[in-house]
Amino acid sequence: MKPDEIANLNKEELFLQIKEKCKSRSRTNFYGGIIFLVAIIAIMAYAGLTSYPLDVNDIIFLVLNALLACMGVWLVLYSYRFSKKIDSLETPDQLLYNFEKHIRNGRIISVVCGLALIISQICYVYLGNGGNIDYGRFFTLIVLAVAFILLFNYLHMSSGTVRGKDKEIIERLHELIENE
Repeated sequence: MKPDEIANLNKEELFLQIKEKCKSRSRTNFYGGIIFLVAIIAIMAYAGLTSYPLDVNDIIFLVLNALLACMGVWLVLYSYRFSKKIDSLETPDQLLYNFEKHIRNGRIISVVCGLALIISQICYVYLGNGGNIDYGRFFTLIVLAVAFILLFNYLHMSSGTVRGKDKEIIERLHELIENE
């Protein structure tokens, strides 16, 4: 919506528009999580069916993908719950608090799951070779882990493009609260 159209809206209409944008962001996360979950389950099914009988590498691979599937389930459930919660919010203060809480919890879970994935990959490198560390693979894994942490920090902690829409919603809610 253009800035001159936004200026013509009253506070209630603007609040409803912001609520709808929050729900839209939540629906995007919900459907993205479902697509992610279906892809991970398909990969697990293919790996489990084509590698029978399973060895240590296959089991570690399936456990790693089960962790990814849990992340997908969490994203779907959390997005659905937040989408339903938006309907019950009556004031911009409540929406701002819950939206910032939603973003913060998403970041915390992302960091925890990212660290769990890195740890599981280290176990994969160690256990996959019968307890002997392949230092080339281990060094590559450490470089990828550091790159993941730096990329995550850039995308989620700075004002990168990933947060652009969320930042816009937060700014509009602040403006709406100040105008009341």
